[in-house]
Amino acid sequence: MFHIIYVSEVSHPLTRQELLALHARAREKNRVVGITGMLIHKDGRFAQVLEGDETAVRQLFETIRVDGRHGDVKILMEGPIAQREFADWSMGFQDLQDSDLLGLYGHAKPLGKSLNIEHFKKSPADCLHLFRFIRDLQLTRS
Repeated sequence: MFHIIYVSEVSHPLTRQELLALHARAREKNRVVGITGMLIHKDGRFAQVLEGDETAVRQLFETIRVDGRHGDVKILMEGPIAQREFADWSMGFQDLQDSDLLGLYGHAKPLGKSLNIEHFKKSPADCLHLFRFIRDLQLTRS
């Protein structure tokens, strides 16, 4: 098992409808190739974790890296993992644009109320922690 966690900025603003369509396509494609993970969006920024077979994950990441909707794509973490952390989702999704979820995460955390890509570049573990927080919150709601 292998994972890549990356951050990026959108090249142009995406509507809610475009985000939902992007998520639906990603979920279906990932299901077919056995990739799981989660995508977070806030203020024109993405953070995503992809996990699965190393070859499949790297191929998908390369597709994302050259996708014109993404700019300033940066890998935060990559490498082997013992098991999937997001096995329940071919691609979980959380749009934080109209959500106070980051407020629940806590102002004392380094994130505050934004998806702080610069902070994640300095502290990738904080990005993984946010993914886990959202995963656990969503699992308690289902």
